[in-house]
Amino acid sequence: MSWYLVVDIRHWLDENEEPGVPQLKSKVDFLKELIAYETAFEAGMENFPLPICRKRPGRKPCKSPLRTMTEDNVQGVAGKVIYWQCPKCKDSGMVYGWEGLMCDLSGHDFEEESFN
Repeated sequence: MSWYLVVDIRHWLDENEEPGVPQLKSKVDFLKELIAYETAFEAGMENFPLPICRKRPGRKPCKSPLRTMTEDNVQGVAGKVIYWQCPKCKDSGMVYGWEGLMCDLSGHDFEEESFN
């Protein structure tokens, strides 16, 4: 059986955008990775690493590449929503409340920025 996780990520973060409690660290890191991946394309980063499934069905890591998509105007949610699903183990969910966080790369233009 697979659960569908629905998260406003800001509820899990402290004022420094770190996990509010230590028990959330791996989940917050996973969600930040999803957010960074999904927003990287808007920032001109086409070779961003694909997020990998974190579930362990049968105590064995799934490690399948995740399918992701972003949607605007979801009823009952302010801002954009990122959905994910694992085609192998069917883990899935949605995260919102991420706009403006450090992991949100959509506001950056990496093609024009210099990293020298």
